[in-house]
Amino acid sequence: MPLKKKYLIIPIIATLLFSCTSETNDNKADSDTTNQLTYEVLSERNLSSSNISKSNIFTISGTGSVKQSADFAIVHLGVESREKNIKSALENVNLNVIKIIEIADSLGVEQNNIITDKFSIRPVERWIEKKDEYGGTYNSPEIIAYEVSNQIRITIEGESKETIIPDLIDKSAIETEDFFRLFSVEFKVKNLEDSLNLARNKAVKDALDKSELFEKSLGIELGKLVFFEEVYSSNYLEDNNKGGVMRMAAAPFPSSSVFAGEKEIISEINLGFEIK
Repeated sequence: MPLKKKYLIIPIIATLLFSCTSETNDNKADSDTTNQLTYEVLSERNLSSSNISKSNIFTISGTGSVKQSADFAIVHLGVESREKNIKSALENVNLNVIKIIEIADSLGVEQNNIITDKFSIRPVERWIEKKDEYGGTYNSPEIIAYEVSNQIRITIEGESKETIIPDLIDKSAIETEDFFRLFSVEFKVKNLEDSLNLARNKAVKDALDKSELFEKSLGIELGKLVFFEEVYSSNYLEDNNKGGVMRMAAAPFPSSSVFAGEKEIISEINLGFEIK
């Protein structure tokens, strides 16, 4: 009888050892997989936070940023004229637009980088008081002038853009006098997606590094990753250096200064882990 008990115990111990070894290997596999996580890997998984209960989920945020120099600039400028008749206003605008194009050409800007963004002709009205046939009064609009506007978008590329832009603005303002309008100067990057993905991967690494820190400092054990979301990513259209409309006078004025600098491209993500 004692021998039978001995043989009965051995399979049970073997089963327990196999179970512990299997669990250890699974945890190691999960750890190895977590260490290899990137934004691209996470994006391919269906880890939406809307499909899970967050009652036992530990959420960790991560932030990544990359700085990139601007590759090109877009100058939004134009010409505006107000006259009593449309013909005179159109002549003023057309004459001064030609001056700006000639200045841009002399600075080495290619013709296909000069585009009309917006062209408009609108009446300028004022309200006057009139008398009706019954002796009463009423207000009625009266056209007193016509305003013609031609807004131009000029794209400037290359390392010399910070020199060309002030020359373009200053010379255009001097040549076109009070007709000149400067709307904004924008600095942009070409390969935004590459830099944004780099920032995203930095954000993932930041969150994973935090997960290890929280496990040690809080005395918790995090399980598998159950959800992933990107809560913010830079849009370079939002980060451009823009200014309001500037009405330039013909009188002497200080030279314009522009600085392209660097764009900071940012990504913020959330990772959700089960708490064991």
